[in-house]
Amino acid sequence: MAEIIGEDMQNLMIKHQKLLIFLGIIAFFYVSYKIAYPSYAWNQKLTVEVETPEGVVIGSSVVAVKWRQYPDVWQEIRSVRDSHEGEASIIELPNGKYLFVLLSNATPSLALHVFATSKVGSGMDSRIVPASEVNSHKGEIKSIPRVHYPLFVTFDDLDDPASVKRVDPDDLEASFGEGYSLKSATLEITDEEITEGRIVDLLPWFNWPRQKSLEYGGGSNPLKMPNDSPRGYQSLSKLEFRRAL
Repeated sequence: MAEIIGEDMQNLMIKHQKLLIFLGIIAFFYVSYKIAYPSYAWNQKLTVEVETPEGVVIGSSVVAVKWRQYPDVWQEIRSVRDSHEGEASIIELPNGKYLFVLLSNATPSLALHVFATSKVGSGMDSRIVPASEVNSHKGEIKSIPRVHYPLFVTFDDLDDPASVKRVDPDDLEASFGEGYSLKSATLEITDEEITEGRIVDLLPWFNWPRQKSLEYGGGSNPLKMPNDSPRGYQSLSKLEFRRAL
């Protein structure tokens, strides 16, 4: 009887050893994959200060950014991808108007241009190294270079998506009147939670069904910002105001 029990215990120990070896192999490959194909994530806070006839007003938003590297299996698929989640920065002005600083496909690269010391190339693959540096700047606040400013817009009427207008950050008076100017636009790597809910609360058309938006726009996207192009406008996307993963 004792021999049977001893044999069972020995078999059980062998099974446990095999399981530990199996789990160790999995852990090894997982760690190796993470080292070879890293991912980086941070929350970035964009803050805008505007000089007004009644003093300085401030608006900000926090956006979550992720960068991931994948095995370069197929040439058609990017080996480095980015994503972001959050809302445009909103600055409420004393004249009743609002200034919006929009999101874009360039939003995930903004912190790279502001904080990274490594060169930020034009290709996605060249950006994973600068992305690895960003979290070391947590808590720092730096000015955004003028060349990397996001798009600034306003609305003549918040209830009317077709009333959107571009705002020149170098000439706020042209959009808002005498005494308005941009004081600063900064970026900070932060532990604050992402900004949610302000866009939906402020823009009543934001959650319109697609069909209603098309009807309002006469069969097309109503978010048309007038410009000097041959067609006379630039179409905007709701994703430039709010993006959720």
